[in-house]
Amino acid sequence: MSSYLHQSDDDVLDSIERDMTCTYKQLGDIILCGDLNARSGSEPDFIQNDVYDTHLPIYNDYDCDTIQDVRHSYDSKVDVRGRQLLDLCISTKMRILNGRVLGDLYGKFTCHKPTGSSVVDYVIVSEALLPKILSFKISDFIPNFSDCHCVKRKILVSKGELLSKISV
Repeated sequence: MSSYLHQSDDDVLDSIERDMTCTYKQLGDIILCGDLNARSGSEPDFIQNDVYDTHLPIYNDYDCDTIQDVRHSYDSKVDVRGRQLLDLCISTKMRILNGRVLGDLYGKFTCHKPTGSSVVDYVIVSEALLPKILSFKISDFIPNFSDCHCVKRKILVSKGELLSKISV
């Protein structure tokens, strides 16, 4: 997704959520990556302490958030767009890799500008994929390569997993 999209009545994150829930989730697991221009700090991308309680009336088809692993980030700021991104992750059961998996356990900065550094580039995966991700790495900042953003160098998925069902 280009960060140079023209403004429209639809917010990009709303469009992504609609596409994921209406189209792509039916095809399989999803990997979403790119510059989302959102700062989410270390806030959870899941419902904390989400457990099934037989004493509470809940929809029969309700799935609790099984992944309760916290994530970390060098960027402590959370902006409005970051909150929207976290809400998208919660409502679609997607999980942010940044600051959560081997290779980037501390949530390295992805954007370096003269005014400061931030995390605005993400790799987000379906909750079912998270346990299958072995490693994820943010490259070191190379000023000659880019004016501000680091490139995601690699994502390793465990051997034997079928990737043909993943919508990228």
